[in-house]
Formats: sequence, structure tokens, C-alpha cells
Amino acid sequence: MFFRVPIRFSMNPYLKNQDFEQTRTLIVRLFYGFAILIWIFKYTNGVWLHQVAHPTLAYITPEEVQWLWYSTGIPSWILATDLRALTVDLLLLASMLLAFCYPRQRWWPPLFSGLLCTYCLTGYLYYFARGHNLSGFLLMSFLPWFQSHRRFAAYFQFMRYFLLYILCSAALWKLYNGVVWDYDNQLPFILKMQHAEYVVHHPDAWRSHWVRWLLDQPALNLILLKGAWVLQLSCLVGFFTKKFDYFLLTAVVLFFIGDWLVMNLPFYEMYILVITLLPWQAVRLAAKPPSLISVV
Repeated sequence: MFFRVPIRFSMNPYLKNQDFEQTRTLIVRLFYGFAILIWIFKYTNGVWLHQVAHPTLAYITPEEVQWLWYSTGIPSWILATDLRALTVDLLLLASMLLAFCYPRQRWWPPLFSGLLCTYCLTGYLYYFARGHNLSGFLLMSFLPWFQSHRRFAAYFQFMRYFLLYILCSAALWKLYNGVVWDYDNQLPFILKMQHAEYVVHHPDAWRSHWVRWLLDQPALNLILLKGAWVLQLSCLVGFFTKKFDYFLLTAVVLFFIGDWLVMNLPFYEMYILVITLLPWQAVRLAAKPPSLISVV
């Protein structure tokens, strides 16, 4: 009798049961349910394609992708008539609904991502949708493409690190440029610049009163802004361990709420990324590499 130790790849037995499929279905439906709510919210804000049809000026930057998209003539062709723009809007909504109802279907996620990319590029070109708001949402739309357990789990983990990178890099940039130490001088200017348009158009709204009160509380402002910087910087921990993901989840949610209240920066398309900080046990097990050595 002897022991033979061959090196081979063996599948994680956890992947053979139905738990992962149920978890994947839940995550996919959470994403598309959120996408439907975002799309309805955009309609109420008047930023569907057919609601901004016939734009006169394009906001063209030196970015190669934007120049290439503009040179194809597709955005101007879509927005030339209300019917074409409305068709794209309805196709985008239909792709969300179908992907939500049939989360294991392969065809609807690529259709949704393609239409969403069309909306993002066109919106960025004509200045009714900002790229940094939609970047995480667009990247998240590729997650349902993956049917393989391992690839789905790997991309899900990638989106977790992407969220942490966005917040952590912003904190490090503020530290490098010394902005975090100069809030005393910049604070009133930042608040007035961020809220001026809203206060002018809605002088009696609760938020306008909140901004005026906030301007009279420089000490509180300083605490809030530096506290937000600390919340951003805390995301650095997530690159080394997942033990504190509950804390990071709380920190990210608080940061998003504070960013909206204090800085008037509603990155609501990014909110869906917080689900990557939840303890999806099936996803984490699937992301682990298979056993390389087994004893026969």
C-alpha cells in the first residue's frame, strides 16, 4: 500500500449544489430591480433620450472614445427624431424587465449593457448624463453576463475592489494635494458653489434652509467634511481583509448620504455597488481557487 499524490484540479463541491444559483439569481434581480428604479427616476428628471431630443450643442472633450462615438453619427441620428430616441428608451426599459424576469437568460444582459452604453456615451456627449456617475453602474451591468460560477464570483469581487478603489483613491488624492487640510478656507466656497443653483430655484425648500444653516456652522461643516474623508480613507482596509466589510458597508452608505446632503452630489447610480460588501457566502466560496493537491 502506498500513497500517490497527483497534482490535479478538483472542483469545489459547493459549486455543485443549488445555493450558488439561488444567490446569483438574487444578485442579478437586485441589480435589475435597482436599474428599473433608476430608469424611472431618470424619467421623472426628464433625462430619457426622447426627453432631450434635438440638442443643439455637443460637449466634446479630447477623449478618444467620445470623439469616435461622435464621429459615427449614431448619437445625432438617434436624437434627430423623438421616435428613434423613444425606441431606444423603451428597448432599454424592456431589456431591464426581461433580464429581471429571466435572470438565467443569456441574451438580455448583453442587450441591456449595449443600450446602457449607448445612453451613457450619448448623455455624456450632450451633457445630460455624467460618466463618473454611471461608470460603476455600467461596469456592474456586465456581471449578469457570466454564467460560470467562478467567473461570476471573480467579477463580483472585482466590483467590490472597484468600489473601494473609487473611494480610497479620492481620499488619497485629497491627502496628496493637501485639500483635506485646507477645508477651513475652501468650505464656504464649496458649499455655495454646490448648492447655489438649487437655493436660487427653490429658496423655500427644506434643503435650502439646511444649506443656509450649515453655512452658519463652520465647526460642524469641518467635522462633516473631514469625517467624510475618514470614511473614504477607511476603504483602504478592504484591500487587505474582508473581516470588516460590515463596517465598510456602513461607512460607504454614510458617505453617500453625507455626500448628497452636504455636497449635493447624488451618485445614486453607484449605490448598487454596496451589495458587493454584503457577506454572500456562496459567492465567496466560488471565488476561492480549487484544491490543487489531493491525496489518492
